[in-house]
Amino acid sequence: MGGLFWGVVAGFLIGSFGYIFTYFIISPVFRYRKIKRNLAAELRIVEKSAAKDSLSQKDIMHIDGLRFHAKALTQDVELRMPLWFRLSLERQNENPLLAASELMTLANVRIPDHLEKRIATVRGHLRLIKPGAS
Repeated sequence: MGGLFWGVVAGFLIGSFGYIFTYFIISPVFRYRKIKRNLAAELRIVEKSAAKDSLSQKDIMHIDGLRFHAKALTQDVELRMPLWFRLSLERQNENPLLAASELMTLANVRIPDHLEKRIATVRGHLRLIKPGAS
């Protein structure tokens, strides 16, 4: 009876530790990477739009969609990301909150030349490599 009890307690503790580790440590890091990957894909689309002389309605919808990415990035950093990962990003000169601020500004820009400058700034804050550059 005593061995069964301690086995159940040990299983409960190991399971609880695994849940806490996954939910509070692993999941936020992967969520941040997913947001960053989706944002990079969206920035590539907007960058192609900025190469045109004028913006179509579809291009403007993509640009307006950057607000969603800014909100998701801010929420993830402020509410979910562990402190050690924020410090790690800071040490790597990656600043997602400044990038989110620039994304909100970028969502209001409608001049193609200005779009390119803002996209470059966002890429710099998130340390995203421009496609085609190695």
